[in-house]
Amino acid sequence: MTLDPYELRHLVAHLDLAGNTAELHRLLTASDAHGRNLWFGLKDVQGDVDGYRRDVDRAQRTVRRVVDMELDEGRTTRDIGREVHYLLLSLSVVDQVGNMPPELFAAMVAKGVWSPETALRAASGDVGAVASLLRYLPTDVAERAVTDALATVSTQPQPWDRSNMLAQLAPHLTARHGERAVALLAGLPGHLRRKPAERLAGRVRADQLRTVVDLVTEIDDVRDRSQALAAIGEHVADDVDAITAAADTIVDPDHRAVALSGIIDRLSSSVLPELLAAMATEREDRFWRARALELLRPSLSDELLPAAMTATDNLEGEVRLAALIAIAPVLTPELASTALRTALAADGLWGQDELIIALTSRLSSTDVDVVVRDARRRGAQAVLAAAALVVGPAERATLFSEAVDILEQRLKSPKGARGDPGTRKREARTFAELPTELLGRAVELVEGMSPEMAVALAERLSQAGLAKEREQVLRTTLHTIRDWQSDHEDEDGARFRAMTTIAPALSRTLRWDALTVAGKAGEDRNEGDWRAVQLVRTSVRELVPYLDADQLSVAVSMIREIRDAVDRSAALTGLLAYLGEPERTAALEWTLAVTDEIIDPYDRRDRIVELAPILPARSFERILAMTDEIDELEIMAETLARIGDHVPAELVLDIDDLLADVDCPRWTSLAYARLAHRVTGKLRRRFYARAVADFDRLDDDEWVRQEPDILRALLPVTPDDSLPDLRAKADRIYYLDERARFLVDLAARLKGRARAETLTAALATARQVERLEDRAKAIAAVGEDVPGVLAAIDEIDDVGCRNVAFAALGRPVSAESVLQLEHRMREESPGDNDALARNRQSFVYLASRAPVDLVPHLLGAVKDLPSELDRVDLLLALAPRLPEDLLPAALQALDDVDIDLEDAAQVLATLTARFRDPPGPELKQLWGAARSMMMRGRRQDALTTLGTVAELVALTGGEAGVKEAAQAVHSVGEWFP
Repeated sequence: MTLDPYELRHLVAHLDLAGNTAELHRLLTASDAHGRNLWFGLKDVQGDVDGYRRDVDRAQRTVRRVVDMELDEGRTTRDIGREVHYLLLSLSVVDQVGNMPPELFAAMVAKGVWSPETALRAASGDVGAVASLLRYLPTDVAERAVTDALATVSTQPQPWDRSNMLAQLAPHLTARHGERAVALLAGLPGHLRRKPAERLAGRVRADQLRTVVDLVTEIDDVRDRSQALAAIGEHVADDVDAITAAADTIVDPDHRAVALSGIIDRLSSSVLPELLAAMATEREDRFWRARALELLRPSLSDELLPAAMTATDNLEGEVRLAALIAIAPVLTPELASTALRTALAADGLWGQDELIIALTSRLSSTDVDVVVRDARRRGAQAVLAAAALVVGPAERATLFSEAVDILEQRLKSPKGARGDPGTRKREARTFAELPTELLGRAVELVEGMSPEMAVALAERLSQAGLAKEREQVLRTTLHTIRDWQSDHEDEDGARFRAMTTIAPALSRTLRWDALTVAGKAGEDRNEGDWRAVQLVRTSVRELVPYLDADQLSVAVSMIREIRDAVDRSAALTGLLAYLGEPERTAALEWTLAVTDEIIDPYDRRDRIVELAPILPARSFERILAMTDEIDELEIMAETLARIGDHVPAELVLDIDDLLADVDCPRWTSLAYARLAHRVTGKLRRRFYARAVADFDRLDDDEWVRQEPDILRALLPVTPDDSLPDLRAKADRIYYLDERARFLVDLAARLKGRARAETLTAALATARQVERLEDRAKAIAAVGEDVPGVLAAIDEIDDVGCRNVAFAALGRPVSAESVLQLEHRMREESPGDNDALARNRQSFVYLASRAPVDLVPHLLGAVKDLPSELDRVDLLLALAPRLPEDLLPAALQALDDVDIDLEDAAQVLATLTARFRDPPGPELKQLWGAARSMMMRGRRQDALTTLGTVAELVALTGGEAGVKEAAQAVHSVGEWFP
């Protein structure tokens, strides 16, 4: 397709105004020869991604009007599917741009890949990206961009987002924006003001700065307040009274010192000695003492150093070491010697080596000898290297050689170079001045080095003119980072921190390798996990300043990936049940294909388990092959156990083959117990025997308790003469309420005296349950015809839990009992967490059975429940009995309360089930809520919601709407993977 710039900008508008929605839909959902979205490709080449998003949003508004009109008329509308299509397209673009770090926008301009105008269009709505571009824009364009960005900040519903955006924008503001920026700062909660206030300090007028100080003074957290005042103080000219007055509101001397540090040199000469004296009177361990002394250090004269030392004397352990580290660089030799004695006595404490290293340049030669002897004794390689820098040339070579010997021993140990970042940085200093004759030995050790060590060694090699060896060290380190497994110490952050360290040192050739490593950061993560994208994003961000134009283009492609195979599979699975043939077969193929993309074993398990009940028999061979590819045998066994009831009979032996050599009793026992239902004769007896044998091998400390599920699966296939054995095995059930319920199930297969004895044992077990609400339900499960049940309920020392028991027996729940429990819940002491939790849970349980005329009141109570789980449970409990006229109130309650989107979608699905028969005007209200919900999050959130409310899509869109929605999930996933 060849279009001129005018057509590219206005074609969608012309088609929309002409009412040609069919052609508009074909344009926006067409693929090019490479399988990408055609219209997005055309707009992206022009750098007009924002224009593409506006086109899609325009089409979405148009189709929304059609959907609402047809639902008002009581008709199903296939345009529900088109609305889903546009919504997913819009979210895909938002996610792609949102994945790009601001630094990448600026780099694309700096390297000539994009023009400033193109980058600004692409960054529309991303305040951080706009801020990074301002220095490349003409003055008038930059002014408009800042004004638009401030407007974007003001429209953000979440205070956290407004705070972050204002902080990003603040360094680029001019005086004319000060009033608007300060107003935005005033609109933030106190705990979110610190960062934007610090950055606004140098960008606003003096009168506005005083307002900023007043706003900072309102911050409750004294740590944030003091640090903000310190940063603002650096920008105050002569009028320091506002800072002084704000600092005077801080009682703690350490935090008051931090607050005044920005203006300390402009205050009376008596202030600093008074602060140090006040610090010395505090006897508690003060972690903030070190920060205060560090900020005051430039102002510490020789006369004040003894007072600073005294301010550390009342501290202990690591806190004292940190405070001494803060002032070590300015200590006199005599005071340094005193600090050294403290360090030498701190064996094994964090900060010991750091303090000794900080002191070495301030020590006398005698004290340096003491340091060397101690370092040799402890094998402190970094300390030896630091000491080598302050001794004579002859001894220097010896100490460096000893440091390398210690390093070699450690790198060859099983733990290698792992350790906290501070340790790695200290050890890297070994290479800063390493003699040339030792460089060869150091290069041989590179495979075990941390990135910090490797970069330090590479810099030393560069100084020595050994370019080939430098490249070798960096390439080896990159390959080491690439090959780290997901369980490497801190899996989420390890590669990112490594990239941060190594990026500045890389040559152009090695930057290509580094991009591969950055991509690997996401591949090792869960395919449906947004963190995969974030890991790539943060890793690439560190490389951005050093990439050339070609490499930047590759980086953009990497970051634009949206990893949501799990959520696409969930959405398609939900829609499958509402499709006819041949569409169902096509959608099933898409679902299986996207499920096969999932790498994470837990997510693959979950998707296979959810698919199994709706799969045709012909698809199970493929599902078993996917299960066999799960490389963690325990998760593979769990998956097979959970799908065993659905696998066709002819494939049962295939599961038997897969499980043959798996040693995971809790899942193999459950799998064989369920498979025994599917077979007869000898095979049933063999499966039953394997299940029982594996059950007997269960460990008592298993963190996943499968005993109830296994015994329930065994119960229907257990021969009558083996039922007593099953009764004995019930004692293995860890949770007493679960044990009581199983005994009730077992009693149903027994007769006469055996049945009565088993029910008596169930009641005795239920009475021992510790949590009162669980005890009430367990007792009720035994049944009121069993002697002693009603007496056991009367013994429960909580009226709410007694009512729960009677409700579980099927007795009517009175409005009075629910309202009394609600009153108790509100009046309960905040400190009695057990009573609060018990009352909330009993209230939710009883509310689900309360008279219908109490439902309006209960809807109002939803927002008052402090627990998100309780709010969700109450909404789910009320939904099946909701009167038609209360649906708007229920949807408003759902919108008002703070619950997870996935839970909110489940509430919508429950409400859909309530109003599906017969379909009525309520469906339009429900679809409006679902639409808002899907527009609120990321694409993966919308996909999860879509799968959950699939029945609503079917009821409002008919089979044609479901078909279009399934096609949307598939196509958008292909266009924007």
